[in-house]
Amino acid sequence: MSPPSLFDFTEARDIFTAAAKSAVDIRSCKPLTNAFSQLPGNETEKKATLDQALRGVLEEQIVKQKVDVGDFLSLIYISVDGVTEGICSATAPFLLLGDVLDCLPLDQCDKIFSFVEENVSTWKSVLSCFNVPSIVFSVQYSDETLAVFKSFKLDDMQASKRKLEEMRTAAGDHVYFAKFLTSEKLMDLQLSDSNFRRHILLQYLILFQYLKGQVKFKSSSCVLNDDQSLWIEDTTKLVYQLLRETPPDGDKFALMFEHILNTEENWNSWKNEGCPSFVKERPAKTKPIPSIRECQSLFVDKVNCPFPGPSIQSKAVTNSQMDEIAAKLGSQWKTLADHLEMSEKEIRVIESDSEDVELQAKMLLVAWQDREGTQATMESLVTALNSAGFSNITEGLSET
Repeated sequence: MSPPSLFDFTEARDIFTAAAKSAVDIRSCKPLTNAFSQLPGNETEKKATLDQALRGVLEEQIVKQKVDVGDFLSLIYISVDGVTEGICSATAPFLLLGDVLDCLPLDQCDKIFSFVEENVSTWKSVLSCFNVPSIVFSVQYSDETLAVFKSFKLDDMQASKRKLEEMRTAAGDHVYFAKFLTSEKLMDLQLSDSNFRRHILLQYLILFQYLKGQVKFKSSSCVLNDDQSLWIEDTTKLVYQLLRETPPDGDKFALMFEHILNTEENWNSWKNEGCPSFVKERPAKTKPIPSIRECQSLFVDKVNCPFPGPSIQSKAVTNSQMDEIAAKLGSQWKTLADHLEMSEKEIRVIESDSEDVELQAKMLLVAWQDREGTQATMESLVTALNSAGFSNITEGLSET
């Protein structure tokens, strides 16, 4: 009986590269699936090799500079199919997207952004391929990593005075460059890089905030038990301590990032509440009870005045009225968006923020109100609704 064939990385990468190019030509993942099933080795080895092969093909496409953006998107689509088939890592499509956005000019990046926004459901299906418990919550590895950072102290004064002067700009600030090394023999050098350390620590804080926060569309598998919540609370304190100890300007950096996370938390809360308007309605002033003489004078003025008092159209649009209109608009809110002079970019942002059509309609009205300010009256909104063909909505509007 012959021994099983050993996995050859170079040979496997060449085979996957050829299969990936063939897959792009025929717009199908089948050549990659066939190559994956025929190669020896375990699944982890083959997935990692296929990921590198896909990025290598993308690199060739970018270097040629003659390839259409459609070919980049085709390769990304194939990687998504590969995730679905279980032949490449769930991170592969996101790595390819990042590579494309890093290398393309801005006018072509706009096409990539549109592609991402139009395929939100696709990215959600890719994320569902992650094994959430093992990836999101690896307490043991996190404790070990943070213990290494805690034992390996960085000294901001370890460099010579001449070296420190070289690292300063004309403005007197430090200049640092991240160096992510690939050999474990250089790990001590990697641990001495403050940017590398900050990169890891910030990812922990972002992940912890996501797990603790009330984030819309968060998976139910990310709900924490009491022990996990306690561990996150203790580990967050340790991470901030390590950030403060990391030069240069550790205290200032930690304080700044804590402020950023608090801002993000407020932003999430606002979106979870349905994006309520920032324009506060003025409370109605309570008027004193008029005297008999004042009532008589008021009655005479009303009899002699040919003009009616202020109507609903001249008033500002209230939050309850926006809720009422949004509920009636539903999926037809885009029709009104054109008559409110909203741009295509603003419409895409609204669509990407929520899949609930009623909430999208409310966000449209809030965006319009924020843009128009005091000019966002019921009169102008009714005009837009009527011109968009929604006169049935304006007829039944309440005054509050």
